[in-house]
Formats: sequence, structure tokens, C-alpha cells
Amino acid sequence: MENNKFKGLIIVVMVLFALGEVSAGSSQVTYAIHSNSSEFDIGLRDIATGSIPIGRVINWMFRVWDEAPSRQPNMDYLPLGDEYSSTYYISTCSNLNESGATYYLTANIINSSTSYCMNISANNVTLDCQGYLIDGDDSADYGIYVYRDVAITTNITIKNCRVSDWNTGGVHLDQANGNELEALTVSSNQKWGVSLLSSNNNHLTNITSNYNSDGIYLISSSNNHLIDITSNSNSDGVYIVLSSNNHLTNINTDSGIVLTTFANNNHLTNITSNSDTYGIYLASADNNHLTNINTNSNGRGIFLNSADNNHLTNINTNSNSDGVYIYNSRDNILNSSRIQGNTNRGIYVSSGGLQSKNNKIYNNLFNNSNNVVFGEPIYANQWNTAKQPGERICLDGNKIGGNYWTNPSGNGYSDTCNDTDYDGFCDNTYTLASGNTDYLPLSDEYTSEIYISNCSNLNNLGATYYLTQDIIDSPTPHCINITANDITLDCQDHLIDGDDSADYGIHIYRSSGETTNITIRNCRVNDWNEANIYLGNANGNTLENIVSTSSPGKGIHLYSSSNNTLTSITTNSSDTGVFLYLSDSNNISDIVASHNDWYGVYLYEISNNTLTNIIADSNGEAGIFIDQSSSNTIKNSRIENNTNYGIGIYRAGNNGANQIYNNLFNNSDNFEFVFGETVYTNH
Repeated sequence: MENNKFKGLIIVVMVLFALGEVSAGSSQVTYAIHSNSSEFDIGLRDIATGSIPIGRVINWMFRVWDEAPSRQPNMDYLPLGDEYSSTYYISTCSNLNESGATYYLTANIINSSTSYCMNISANNVTLDCQGYLIDGDDSADYGIYVYRDVAITTNITIKNCRVSDWNTGGVHLDQANGNELEALTVSSNQKWGVSLLSSNNNHLTNITSNYNSDGIYLISSSNNHLIDITSNSNSDGVYIVLSSNNHLTNINTDSGIVLTTFANNNHLTNITSNSDTYGIYLASADNNHLTNINTNSNGRGIFLNSADNNHLTNINTNSNSDGVYIYNSRDNILNSSRIQGNTNRGIYVSSGGLQSKNNKIYNNLFNNSNNVVFGEPIYANQWNTAKQPGERICLDGNKIGGNYWTNPSGNGYSDTCNDTDYDGFCDNTYTLASGNTDYLPLSDEYTSEIYISNCSNLNNLGATYYLTQDIIDSPTPHCINITANDITLDCQDHLIDGDDSADYGIHIYRSSGETTNITIRNCRVNDWNEANIYLGNANGNTLENIVSTSSPGKGIHLYSSSNNTLTSITTNSSDTGVFLYLSDSNNISDIVASHNDWYGVYLYEISNNTLTNIIADSNGEAGIFIDQSSSNTIKNSRIENNTNYGIGIYRAGNNGANQIYNNLFNNSDNFEFVFGETVYTNH
């Protein structure tokens, strides 16, 4: 077997020599026979001059046989494979000029005077420094350099490198797109740690760039991603100019971040920038998005200088001289942020030749000795958004609007304002300067449990209202008017009584259908002209343990309201006990509807409702009337002693049979098909 392998090896080497790839005496042939006795490698390494570059290793894989195979005609006994690879091991400054090659640095390069130490002139190259150092003499220009005459996709990976002491820059890309820079430590370079000039769509990940002039520098470079960057002890931690649509994520710096001169539409997320002249400085930079930003112990935490239409969210700017400084900047948004403990001013708004106006500043916590200071002239800005559901910047509450205004002494406007309805908003507006008023300042009086004793507007999203006493003979048209969603009204068995002329005892109405998620329970409601309880365009509610009596109109009226639950309800002595119109898919159970002038339950143009355990007794016209309604279910119910008939049906079932089963009917006339109209199938 060994002889066969050796013969195969001699044949291969002879073929190579015959092809002129190497010459005797100029190359070294190495081979290794594997223990499985079926494969071996041949490696060629040039030790002089020749067609194979220094350091290049070429590997082939051959299969040999224990015995020579029978020779067949038209057979290629040495086919070429596709497992070619090109790897270089370098220990000095080099020109990396072979496309597709991987270069490994095998030793530190110290105090080099070569101006372009690692000059990557080929595309599709990987440089892996394996943690070794590329160090200049402080006069040579670049440690790692990629330059193209015109912008192209170079697809280069540079990783695991330490680069220091270069006069111009540690790592520089010029008109080189689509590259990966990862796990780099770049330090003590005269100008830039890592610089991109006219280079787009690059990924920089896990970069530490310290003690340079600019840690990371982008000019005319867009759509780059910078992730997990540490940039300390530089003149500027990150400097971006004439560059757009870059994404910076997880950046930590004590040297500030600058976006200037048409650095537009960039996204900065999870940034910590402390202890510099400016935490983040935007100058003539528009439409940028800053989210989850911490700027502490700077001269100015956030500085907007002629910067428009930027959106700053979740900013923590603390212990600076000025938390936020807005100069000649307009149409910016600052929201959901904490501006506190700043020694000079929380926010300073000033105008020079341009106007700082139309900035929208809301849902922020201001806790400074001087929260807002204006420089002359003063232009109008917005200090609140519309009242709406949202997460407050501080304290309890489930709606947002303006800002919370406090100070280190705890006696700011929001701390001391009146909030008589406990909705979390001050009753009065807060004027900061001419044209600058917070119309919805937040208060500290929000409570989710509110006690009422008379007719009220229930407008606190998510609150529970408790009625604490009977309301008697009220003339208020909408006595309990529920305008907010996600509310619970617990009457605690108290009475809501009208004067027989006022319209509604409990009223829910929306201009169009929406899920209001309201619970009404433990209420007694009497003597309202239109309806004791009315739901209009209100879906997904629960009415339970209700007693409704003596309405000249409807006891309980649902209009265009679906997916509601009505349970444990007694509705007596009204025109109609329960009236459903254009209201589908409701669940109605455990209802007593008796002694009403006309109907116990009336279903009008509705479908897919389920009525269970209904007692419809002693009503003037009918226990239940089904009017042009289809696919409803009435089951397990008692329909008794109604004057004219138990169930009246008018054109019902035309769009699907109603299911009526397992009920007790005990009336003089149990069923009536009204007006002699066409009778549709019902079961």
C-alpha cells in the first residue's frame, strides 16, 4: 500500500514539473499521508523566485488506490478539483494584491515608516491580524489603507487588528464600499482612528478607537452601520460630515458625537456620550433620529445648531451645564426624555439670524433649578401633544400630553397645580413665555380609583369610578357620560335617577365603531327619557348586575354596538326592556325583562347574538320580538304570560335561520308571524 501511495506522489510531481509550474531546485514539495490510508496532501512552497508568490500555499487533494486501477480509455486520472484556496502569512508591511486571498499577520509591526503599511489593493480580501499590532513611527501616513480611483464594492474584511501611531489615520477606506471592519483597536493616531471617505454600505463592529484626533470619522459616506463602538480620549469620539443614512448603535464615548454639514437622516440608538464640551452636537444636520441617548456631565448635553426636523426620544441629559441647547433650529421633536440636574439651564431656546420655532417638546420630565430659559427674540414652540393614550415619562397615568415641571425643591408647577378630577393633568395651562405654553402640563394627582357622588364625565383612561351615593331626580341630559375607554363604573348598588325628561342615565357614544372595553356593574338606573343605559358604536363592553326600571324609552339600548356581554340584568317597566339595533355578536344571559309596556327584548336588524336564560314575562306586546334579524340563538329561556304573544317574528331568518330551542313558552299565543309577510326558515 505504501509503495502505491509513493508512486502516485512521484507521478503527480512529475506532471507538475512537466506543466512548467515549478522548476527543480526552486520549490519545496511536501506531502502528508493520512492515517486512513486513502488520501494525502501535496503542498508547494516557493523558496526562490517563481510563478508562485512567496508565502503562498496551494493544496490539492488526491485519492489513491491500494492497487493501480485498470486503465480505461478516455479516462482523466488526475482531474482538477474546486477546493483551491489561497492563504498568505505576512509579518511586515505588505501590498495585499491578490483577489480572494486571506492574509494572516504573524508578528507585531513596530515603529514602521511605511506610509501605507497594509495597502489592500485587491478586492475580496481578508486581513486577519490575529491580535498583532501594526504600529507606525508617528510620521508615516496610514496603518491599513484601502483606496480606489472610483467608488466600487471592494468586499474586504479587516479584523482582529491593533493599529497605532500613524500620522494620518489608523484604518482608512476611500471609495471602498461593502466592507467589514471588526474587532479593531485603533489608538494614538494623529488625525483619525478609523476614517471613511466616500465609502458606503460598510459595517464597523466592535471597534475601540482611543487617543486619536477623531475616533471615528465619516465624510461623504452613507448607509454605514457602526455597532458596539468605544471611542474615548479623542478630540471627537465620532465625527460625521456630509454623510447620510448611517446607523450608529451601542456607542460609548467621552469625546462627543458631531453630525455636521448635511449629515442628514442618520439614526443614533443606545448612545452614551459623557464628559465632553458637547455630548451630541448637530450643526446644519437635519432629519436625524436619536433614541435612547445618555449625555451626562457635558458642557451641553444636546446642542442643536441650525438643525431642523430632528427627532429626539428617550434622552437622559443630566448634570450638564445646559441639558438641551436649541439655537436657530426649528421643527424638531423632543419627547419622552428626562432633563434634570443641569446646573445652568434644563433647556435653552435661542435665536440668532434664524428662528428657533415650531419645536415640539412633550412628555418630558424637567427637574432643574432653571427648567426653561429663552434668548431674545422669542418665537413660538409647542410644549404638548394632544391628550392621548401613552406611557408617561414619570408617575402614574396612562395618557400623555405636556411635560412634568418640577425642581430640586419639589415645588414646581406640576407638583403644586390643581387637578380636581385626578386625571393626571393640571387644571390650568402653564405659560413659559409668549407663544410658549404647555396646555396639558402633567400633575402628580393621578389616581386609578376615583370616587364620584353626582353626574360626571368619566374621562380618565383605565380608571375605576365608584359612585358613593344615590343621584336623585337629575335633569342632566347625560348623567354618567363615559368618554374614555378601559373604564370601570361601579355604582356600588347606588341609584342613578332621572327626572323623566333628561335623556340618558349612563351614556357611551363614539362617532364610529371602536372597542371601548368599559365595565358597568352594580348599578340601579331609573326614569331616563331616552334610555337608562345607552351604548352607541361601543364594542367589547360588559354590563353586569344592573337593575333598570321605569324609562319612558328603553331600559338598555345598544346601537351599532357589538361583542358586548350583558349578564345578570333586570329591566322592568319601560317601553322596551332590552333593545338591540344593528348590534351583532353580543352575549346576553341571565336577563329578567318583565312588565315592560311593549317588549321584553327587541332584536332589530342584527345577527349572531346569543340569548341564554332569558325570562321574558308579562310584557305588554311580546316577550321577544325578532325583526329582520338572522342567525341569532335563543335558548334555555322562559317566555311566559306576555299579553299578545311569546315571540313575534317579522321577516326574520332571511339571511340565516335563527336557532330557538330548549325554551319554555307559556303564552296565549306563543308564536306570531307578524303582518303576514314572507316566512323564512327558523329553527
